[in-house]
Amino acid sequence: MPQSITVTSGTLVSYDSTTGIAVLSGSNPIVSIQCAVASYSITATLTGVTASQSNPSTINQGSIATLSYTANQGYVLPSTITVNGVTGTSGSTGVSWSYNSAYGTITLSNPTDNISITITCIEQLVAPTIELAE
Repeated sequence: MPQSITVTSGTLVSYDSTTGIAVLSGSNPIVSIQCAVASYSITATLTGVTASQSNPSTINQGSIATLSYTANQGYVLPSTITVNGVTGTSGSTGVSWSYNSAYGTITLSNPTDNISITITCIEQLVAPTIELAE
């Protein structure tokens, strides 16, 4: 709720900032309300993966952010990750985040809290080279 409101035509009789209820008098009052936008931090715990330098460290409520990650040499991106601070799970209806493991991108929207992301890459197994003696 905004802490204050401005009335430019009419009279503000009372305003309760905890409920958002304003009582106005006069005919056709004009009211201006400015609310602060909540901003949430984005942190990541990464194993075998590197975050893009262009990834944002914060996201505003009601905004959308796309983050990119690249598997380190000898690792592949996992098929699933953990994201806290937004609702839903990747691929579900009404989801507030999605993850594309083929491209290493995460799209976040409408956060409700600070966001924490955990990505643990899978180490690639390399088949040994066998040399046969003649």
